[in-house]
Amino acid sequence: LREAIRGHKSLLEDGKILHRDISENNIIVAKSVTKGDQKGMLINLALAKKLNSLPSGASHRTGTMQFMAIEVLQGKGHINRHDLESHFYVFT
Repeated sequence: LREAIRGHKSLLEDGKILHRDISENNIIVAKSVTKGDQKGMLINLALAKKLNSLPSGASHRTGTMQFMAIEVLQGKGHINRHDLESHFYVFT
């Protein structure tokens, strides 16, 4: 599932996008076209937002509760490392 984290990194660095809903339902495993290996991919960008954009205006926290970063649950703004913390919760 290393590729799911690489996909997250690409979203962040290339697209300047925070996913904000890393969960077991938003990581899929698919066969690679070239090698036949399995690859993890992030899906569902419905709750994603551009970095440094204004707050989304949502009246509630965004994401899947079981995988939310602790600081997000405490009401702090969502940043990159919160998505990485969510990956950790999915993997454990």
